[in-house]
Amino acid sequence: DGILGNHVVATPASGPGGHANDETGTADGASTSPSNPSRSSTPQPQPAQQAAAPANTNNVSRTTGPASSISSPFFSEQLTAFEVWLEYAERHQDMIGELESPEQLPVVLQVLLSQVHRIRALELLRRFLQLGPWAVNLALSLGIFPYVMKLLQSPEYKSLLVSIWASILKFDPSCQVDLVKDGAIPHFIEPLANWVNPQGDPIDAAKQRTLSAFSLAATCYRYPQAQTECLRQNLHGRC
Repeated sequence: DGILGNHVVATPASGPGGHANDETGTADGASTSPSNPSRSSTPQPQPAQQAAAPANTNNVSRTTGPASSISSPFFSEQLTAFEVWLEYAERHQDMIGELESPEQLPVVLQVLLSQVHRIRALELLRRFLQLGPWAVNLALSLGIFPYVMKLLQSPEYKSLLVSIWASILKFDPSCQVDLVKDGAIPHFIEPLANWVNPQGDPIDAAKQRTLSAFSLAATCYRYPQAQTECLRQNLHGRC
C-alpha cells in the first residue's frame, strides 16, 4: 500500500505435464515426496501431450489458491482474542502488574503490515499502551518502534499514531532522539498548525492537538537538537 509495503506470494512453477514441483506443499501442509515410486516410474509426457492435460493445471490452482488466503481469518481471530484480553485488563487495572502478557501482541504488530486490518490493530494498540508503563515497556521490547515510526508518515492514521506516540514518550522520553533523527517533528506540528479549521470531529481534533503538544514538549525537554528543529520548522510562528 506504499507505506510498509505488501508481501508478494510467489506461486511455484509447474513442472512437465502441469504437475507442481516436488517441493510444492498442498493446502493442508502435506508435500509430495520426490521418491514416490509412482512418480519416478511414470515416463514424462512429450510436448504434444502437455497441451492435453488441463486437469493437472487445475490441480495446481486448487493447491495454491486456499494457501494464499489462509492467514486472513487467523489475523482477524488474533485481533478478536487480543480485544477480549484488553477488555479484561481495562476492568482490572489495579492488578495490571499481575496479569500475564497477551500472547497475541506480537501478531498485532505483524498485522500492522496489512492494510486490511491496520486501523483495527492501531486502535487496539492505542488502548493497550494506555494501560501504563508496563504495557509500553512490553510493546517496545517486542519492536513496536519501527512500525509506528513508519506509519507516522501517513495522514490516514495520524490521530491514532499521535496518541500512541504520546504514550511511548510518557514512558520513555529517550525516543526523542529517534524522532528528531527520522524527521518526525513536522508530523506533530501539523495538528497544532491546523487548529483554526480542524478536520473531522472537533473533539477528536482537540484531543489530537493536546497530545501533539505533549509529544513536542516531551521531545524538546532537555534536548537542544529537538528545540533547534522546532525553531527551524517555525513551530512558534505556526501555532
